[in-house]
Amino acid sequence: MVSKIKKFSKIFKKVNGFTIIKQYANSGVLFFALLQIITQGTSKKSLEIVRNSVDNRIINRLRRQYSKDALKIKSMLDSKEFSYRKDNVVWVCWFQGIENAPDIVKSCIDSLRNHVYNKEIIVISCENYRKYITFPEKIQEKVDKGIISGAHLSDLLRLELLTNYGGSWVDATVYFSDDNYPNFIFDSDFFLYQKLKPALDGNPLVISNWFITSRANHPLLLMTKELLYSYWSKNNRIIHYFIFHMFFQIATEHYPADWNEVIPSSSSAPHSLLLRLFDDYNEHIWNGITTQTSVHKLTYKFTKDNIQQLDTFYRKIIREY
Repeated sequence: MVSKIKKFSKIFKKVNGFTIIKQYANSGVLFFALLQIITQGTSKKSLEIVRNSVDNRIINRLRRQYSKDALKIKSMLDSKEFSYRKDNVVWVCWFQGIENAPDIVKSCIDSLRNHVYNKEIIVISCENYRKYITFPEKIQEKVDKGIISGAHLSDLLRLELLTNYGGSWVDATVYFSDDNYPNFIFDSDFFLYQKLKPALDGNPLVISNWFITSRANHPLLLMTKELLYSYWSKNNRIIHYFIFHMFFQIATEHYPADWNEVIPSSSSAPHSLLLRLFDDYNEHIWNGITTQTSVHKLTYKFTKDNIQQLDTFYRKIIREY
């Protein structure tokens, strides 16, 4: 019993359990989640099932609550004539400015500049984002008050940039190990990484938004943007950290033909390096991972103890840039 409690405590801490409890309370699904835990148990796999069940419940609630909004948005979008420009640009954001970014972020942005040759790379910060986009007045007020901040501000920013200019959004923690990536990830009218089977089974969140290529005014992004604006105009608290993904899923249901045109590409391989980041460096493993993909989604969220480890995959990345 004691070992089970210790194991659960370790998992709880690793997944920021208190943050999840607060989120579930805000979403009105805390009681449902607790019932699911009692039913499913507290193993790692059981908690994944609980998370998927809760996420599915939240997205179904959003479907119901925003069904009229979605239909109204679709009618508005379908009645308009849009420009379909696509600027030859890659958008990257670090709100505090690159000079204040962690080493891993600086290395990732350097790798982008070194391996993506034929694109203009624009780094967005708090100082310059208004040079490129304008949020609706009510949304900007909530940004200024700190109600919308961090990842959720970044969600709105990427949507405004891509719907207005097109191009590619690449998170500041995306590392390019070489230039052997397929052209379609930058050249398609629309592209992002997806969860594909078997990882998709039981998971209501089907996409990743850390890398998005789009022409301007793509209906999938326009609807996602308008649904998020509708949400934030009515709410001051976030119902789910991945609300972008949930509204995007709803958008795909209204534009199935556009969604069907997106080249399927799994988000699993780009996360492989992240899972080994603080393992002892092994050239055989490095070559195996980088042969599968040139694009790697990393993170800047780790401990000082992690950073101080020597001869890790992390150290290799930092040394090279």
